[in-house]
Amino acid sequence: MHSTANSLSSGSSPCSKAFLKAACEQAAKTRRYSSEATRAEIVQQFRRVFDDLELYDWQVDVTEALLLGMDCTVIGGTGAGKTMPFVMPLLLDQTKKKMVLIISPLNELEYDQEARFVKLGITATAVNGDVYDKRLHKVCGFCALLHRYS
Repeated sequence: MHSTANSLSSGSSPCSKAFLKAACEQAAKTRRYSSEATRAEIVQQFRRVFDDLELYDWQVDVTEALLLGMDCTVIGGTGAGKTMPFVMPLLLDQTKKKMVLIISPLNELEYDQEARFVKLGITATAVNGDVYDKRLHKVCGFCALLHRYS
C-alpha cells in the first residue's frame, strides 16, 4: 500500500491517521507486521541515540509511515524535530541499504544536517552547486543525499 501521510502531529487530520492505520493493517495481513513492536523499536532506538531529546507521538507516526513505504510531508517550525522521523529509518535499517533524500533551501542547513548525520554514523553528503562534480556523482549512488536544487 502506498499512500500519502500528511503531517502526522497530535493535531493532525483524521485522514492522515486513517492512512497510517490502514497501512499498518495491510502490512500486518501481508507480512506479519506488528505496529506495536515497530513503535517500541523506534522509541528504543530514539532513546539510545537522542537520550536528551523529547520524543513526540507525531515523530513516531511519521517514522512508522516511512518504514511502511508511505509518502510523508511534515511541516513544522525550526527546531520542531522534523529531522528525527527521516533519520530513524536509517538508524533502524540493519541492511544499511536505505537512502533518504533531503531537499533543503539553504546550503548551511545542508552542511549542518550532514555533520549531524555523520556524527550518528550515517553516511551523508551535502550536494549543491558549490560541491557537485563527477566524483561526487559517482559516490552519491551509495550514500544518503542532502540535496539542494541550484
